[in-house]
Amino acid sequence: MGQGTAAAGAISMRAYSTDLRERIVRAVAGGLRQREAARRFWVGVTSVRRYLAQYQQAGSLERKPIPGCPRRIGRAQEAILLARLEEAPDATVLEHCAWWAEHQGQQLSEATMWRALRRLGWFGGGAAGGGAAGCRGHYLR
Repeated sequence: MGQGTAAAGAISMRAYSTDLRERIVRAVAGGLRQREAARRFWVGVTSVRRYLAQYQQAGSLERKPIPGCPRRIGRAQEAILLARLEEAPDATVLEHCAWWAEHQGQQLSEATMWRALRRLGWFGGGAAGGGAAGCRGHYLR
C-alpha cells in the first residue's frame, strides 16, 4: 500500500525519499508528462507538481523541516522526568509541573506535561487507569 500503513483505521504517511523526488523531476524534465510521471512512480499529480515547484524555487528536493516549535521537554530531559515519575508516582500533573519549574527552571503547562507523560508511557485516569476523562485530579498510573 505504498508509504502509508493502516493501524486502527488511521493511516500514517511518511515523506517520499529524496531519491524518488529526484527521479520524478528528472522524468518530467526528460519529457514525461506530469500525469504519466505520477502513474509511473505511484504518487499523486499534486506531489509531482509540488516537487517541480520546490526544485525550481529552491534548487533542492530535500525534505523540509517539520513545522512547529521544538519540544519543551526534549529527549535528553525525558530521563530526568522519568526519574521524577518513579520517585513520586502518586503526584498530580500540576505537582509534576511545579517540581519541574523548581528543579529545571522551566514553567510548563499541564498540556505540555501530559504530552511528555504520554510519550514516556504514563497514562492518567486514576484507579481505572484509562484516558483523561475527569482529569482535574490528574493522578497517574
